[in-house]
Amino acid sequence: MDKDRPMVIFQPSGRRGRVPRGTTIIEASRLLGVDIESLCGEKKVCGKCIVRIEEGHFAKLDVTSSRENVTPWQKEEKRFITKEKKGEGYRLGCAARVQGDVLVFVPEESRAGKQVVSKAARDIRIKHDPAVRLYYVELDGPTFKDPLGDFERLCKALKDTYGLENLKVDLHALRQLPSALRKEEWKVTVSVWMDKEIIRIRPGRAEDCYGLAIDVGTTTIAGYFCNLQTMEVIDTVSMMNPQCKYGEDVMSRITYHMSEPDGLKRMSDDLVEGLNGLIEQAVKGTHPPRKKVKGGPEEEWVEEPEEGRHYLRLSRDDVEDVTLCGNTAMHHILLQLTPQYVGLAPFPPVVHQGLGIKARDLGLKVSPGSYVYVLPNEAGFVGADNVGVLIAEEPYKSDEMQLIIDIGTNGELVLGSRDKLISSSCATGPALEGAQIQFGMRAAPGAIERIKIEPRSSSG
Repeated sequence: MDKDRPMVIFQPSGRRGRVPRGTTIIEASRLLGVDIESLCGEKKVCGKCIVRIEEGHFAKLDVTSSRENVTPWQKEEKRFITKEKKGEGYRLGCAARVQGDVLVFVPEESRAGKQVVSKAARDIRIKHDPAVRLYYVELDGPTFKDPLGDFERLCKALKDTYGLENLKVDLHALRQLPSALRKEEWKVTVSVWMDKEIIRIRPGRAEDCYGLAIDVGTTTIAGYFCNLQTMEVIDTVSMMNPQCKYGEDVMSRITYHMSEPDGLKRMSDDLVEGLNGLIEQAVKGTHPPRKKVKGGPEEEWVEEPEEGRHYLRLSRDDVEDVTLCGNTAMHHILLQLTPQYVGLAPFPPVVHQGLGIKARDLGLKVSPGSYVYVLPNEAGFVGADNVGVLIAEEPYKSDEMQLIIDIGTNGELVLGSRDKLISSSCATGPALEGAQIQFGMRAAPGAIERIKIEPRSSSG
């Protein structure tokens, strides 16, 4: 190891190289061609260059990274990094200087040259049948002659009005019930999951509820923020999968789980943190942009709404349903199901069937009572993302033979018709995304997206 020129690796870009000992993380990023926001010119006053120093040995990258391999914490960092984040290894890139080998993760919000992720939704004709439905009821309040409990009173009204029976209630929703009933004179809107469980109760009449469909890819993650009442896709949000630092492909991440005692939990925790960031991004998009007040107090911001635009101003609590898919390895890592045997013949997954899991059990910060539905897996390397393709394209209803190709880091193909369908998978990432080859790059600013040859100019 060259002590005077330690190794610095940036993720998710994958750029790496040796830099002089004592170089700031920001300067190292410039030397290695990684764009990190630094609006204040490294004066430690803007807080835009927050990065995370990873801890542990990363066999795929052949580096042992330690938070001790950068200079000690500085008092200026306290303004921008909480005590909790400090414990997770977050630092200001302009304050931390390289003293030894480090793996540096650059969060989405700190990147100047954003990853280009093309995940726009398209219109598909589907039957409107959401898992979460809204039911508005008006109740009679209790009296000495009728002192029935609040929940039983609500269930009676739902049965009389909508025919709903044998409803369960989430504990968090039950805690909302007494105040919600009395705030609007016993008129409430109830969110019911699968017509089985009450997951949220709001006073008065509420017209809308919202959900998020998330595709967890090996390299990129995309979320589609939807109005469950109208089926409108309000926004599409995306990010790089923060697990990229553990390896570009699914086998690398399976190997990391097998080689590191806490590897599975670390990868899962990183993914959950990323998903929460994606949820926050979706919710934030329903609010007007904000601008810092010049000459005002340090933390004073004002809204700058666009003229003529209506803002929903939603919160995390308004996300009442989540549907999630991904390849089998991403599925297992998120749920902390060992992916070890997926990587060994005959490649059996831990579970095939779809799962309905409380969002809070996964650590997702949405409406407390909401569920996450995880689509089923087909096989070891044909996962829930392929099931999503089947649902969207419906080749099982076609008389004609169809071939559907989903190209990603892990590619899937479906061939067939209503008579028979055959699914398969292959590794396409290294060939098409510039991973672990000498020439090539991800879809970031500067990448060549299209080439058009002009016959006149090329004929000579």
